[in-house]
Amino acid sequence: MNRNTLQGMGALYLVHAKAFVRDRTVMFLVLLLPLALALFFGALFGEIEGSTLRSIDLHLSGLLGVAMIWKGLFSTTAKVGELRQRQVLRRLCLTPLAPVTFLAGHVAWSLTVGLLQAALFVLVGRVAYGVRIAGSGVLFWAAVAMGSLVSTALGYCLANLFTSADAGAVAIQLINFPMIMLSGSLFAIETLPAAFRPLSAVMPLTYLNDALRQTMVGAPPLHALGVDFAILGGWLLGLLALAIARWRWE
Repeated sequence: MNRNTLQGMGALYLVHAKAFVRDRTVMFLVLLLPLALALFFGALFGEIEGSTLRSIDLHLSGLLGVAMIWKGLFSTTAKVGELRQRQVLRRLCLTPLAPVTFLAGHVAWSLTVGLLQAALFVLVGRVAYGVRIAGSGVLFWAAVAMGSLVSTALGYCLANLFTSADAGAVAIQLINFPMIMLSGSLFAIETLPAAFRPLSAVMPLTYLNDALRQTMVGAPPLHALGVDFAILGGWLLGLLALAIARWRWE
């Protein structure tokens, strides 16, 4: 990677950072709303019968996964659609900027946001409810990084399917609701009707939630951690390859 590529990535990183800070709606959706929901549901349901875990433990770790998916949907799919609709991407394609450099700058910023999301959840959970990382801290932050990258790659794949921000917004809602309801973020997967469990088994958020809950609060596993990371890694490679192959400036 040459110096010009690194400088281009750095410049794009700063552009994305400034755009994120200026967009109060996205900041609220990505950073604050999932945390508020986690605290609400955690306080509402209290202890879990027959378990040493509290509701706040499961909801805090589950809604952290949702926050990461929302980051990919709202700050990637919607934002790229807006840039394409405003012809910003078309003007960028007339420059020497390579698509990989553009993607790398945004992915680096998105990873930063994912780490900030997790740090905020950990801090508030510990101060307000005494939630501590019960598993491996290294594996927890590795799961956070993996989830952040998968969500961004998913956001780019969706953005490549639509030519406008409005169409992207519809796609976000079609993906968002099933992901939350069927991935175990709010309800245990075991309580889902049998007909919906195959859908749950293919959703990346299911495996991200499982990895976060195991490493953050020591929840009983749905799968071995190696399985969670392997499936998330497969999703990441597939989504990145698709995002790069299908990338278009206009």
